[in-house]
Amino acid sequence: MEILKDYTCITGASSGIGAETAKQFAKLGNNLILVARRQEKLEELRETISSHFQNYM
Repeated sequence: MEILKDYTCITGASSGIGAETAKQFAKLGNNLILVARRQEKLEELRETISSHFQNYM
């Protein structure tokens, strides 16, 4: 059995284009690696994505 999953690393993911890009890749079912300077904003994004999509972060 072979299971292939795509991984996407997004820098600047806490807001703006980075956050929207993360949401779009989550919709596609990608596993996300999110990097940002603002920890609080990154946590908010993690909560948003994990409540709407089934990608574990």
